[in-house]
Amino acid sequence: MREQPENLSEYYVLDGMNREDKKPPYQASYPSEFMDFAFKDTIRRRDSRICQLCGTKQSEHKVLYRKKLSIHHIDYDKDNLDENNLITLCQPCNCKVNFDRRNWRHYFEIKQRGYK
Repeated sequence: MREQPENLSEYYVLDGMNREDKKPPYQASYPSEFMDFAFKDTIRRRDSRICQLCGTKQSEHKVLYRKKLSIHHIDYDKDNLDENNLITLCQPCNCKVNFDRRNWRHYFEIKQRGYK
């Protein structure tokens, strides 16, 4: 079994990667603009810092999951950073919408029309 790192610095050492050249695995497939906290916060503010599926508030989410609400790509294209393609979701809802993607995409596209 492979040794598990305790922090990101150890992750890079274990994999023999140069920290400046590589992103952690959970960030590897996202454009750098999407990893910008201010960019994501723009979407959260637009959505009133509330999960657009179940209504969980960010303040509640931070207590439960120790992190801010997630930003979801409606069309599942991680390179599409159009604000109309992004929506705020809590952790459980963000996991939930990764199944039956066609129906969720349709649902969120209809929901986003209300923002225009």
